[in-house]
Amino acid sequence: MQFSADPAGNLGSFLFEIYDYPPSFTCPAGWSTDANGVYFCRPTNGIAPAFNVASAAHFGKYMARLTGNGHDNQGIASVSTQQLIDEGTALEVVSLNGIHSVGQNETNQFNDDWLVALQADLRELDDFITAGGGGGGGGGFTVAGTPVAGYVPMWDGTQPTWSPAGGLSITAFAAVTPIVELGSTVVNPAFTAAENAVPTTLLLTNNADSESKDVHSTPTSFASAHSFTKSTFNQSVQFTISATLGASSASRAASITWGQRIFAGVVAAGASLATLVAAASVTTLGLSRVASFALTDDGTHKMQFACRTGYGTPVFKDAVTGFALAITKVGDFSFTNASGAIESYQQWELDNPFNGTLNWAVT
Repeated sequence: MQFSADPAGNLGSFLFEIYDYPPSFTCPAGWSTDANGVYFCRPTNGIAPAFNVASAAHFGKYMARLTGNGHDNQGIASVSTQQLIDEGTALEVVSLNGIHSVGQNETNQFNDDWLVALQADLRELDDFITAGGGGGGGGGFTVAGTPVAGYVPMWDGTQPTWSPAGGLSITAFAAVTPIVELGSTVVNPAFTAAENAVPTTLLLTNNADSESKDVHSTPTSFASAHSFTKSTFNQSVQFTISATLGASSASRAASITWGQRIFAGVVAAGASLATLVAAASVTTLGLSRVASFALTDDGTHKMQFACRTGYGTPVFKDAVTGFALAITKVGDFSFTNASGAIESYQQWELDNPFNGTLNWAVT
């Protein structure tokens, strides 16, 4: 099997994850494992390394997730951040006895058939018990916990326990501020989350230090007790919440990434980078040069744009007409951001003054 982003050209970064899988499935070649057992990879071309699923003797479902651009829509209002996360792909290996499984966060990846399959599995279990399965004699069993609408008996390794049908699911988890300025220190970053049931345990961990914080008393809003700093562009800290409820468990990851700003504004012709930064009306923080914005002038100044040199050469167009803008590169200059991080920035100036409002599209 091989996952790929389609179309990959619309994204600048890719995070593939296999966050739920049969116990016998080991980390594939070219993939890595995070602290919570989630397999992941970050291919630059949007194509993940291929892998083989486990045999039918180890049946189950493989639940996958693709996050694009670090979950950052670059300030483009028409692109919802939810469009940058795809959990619609999953794989299933049915057991040799025809038994299905359920996957973490499973919804309609199999056309809502998970409920039909679960019902069929439970009927198989009931038929097995009624027939005295295993030679025990059909005596029935006791389910631990409290039955709630939508809950079903699930085996917790020791006994049957009432748990949410399809398993406990963490339906959302995100940092309140997922992108921060390069060089800045994030103190006690805050998060929001959502679950399909109130978990009994909920731990917040990260891949940068040994923090393991109990946040089960406030499962939808909480914060880390630690601080984090990165000095290299596009570095991230991944945070994971791990929850349990009865026989069911779930986990989900979110990240905070250190990015840089783009600058655009109206200044005097030949103005320095420092002058542009001070006067800029556009100061968007992100992970790429891609941007859409409008600048307005009376025709007596020049419009300028600046971004990381490391982004490569931008393409400038009039967002209304689609025509290329006549623009010239001023040069590459050392830039120190507000958090003290130093990088090379490229500065561009529109060739001619513009009287009115110009809608820019930078790619």
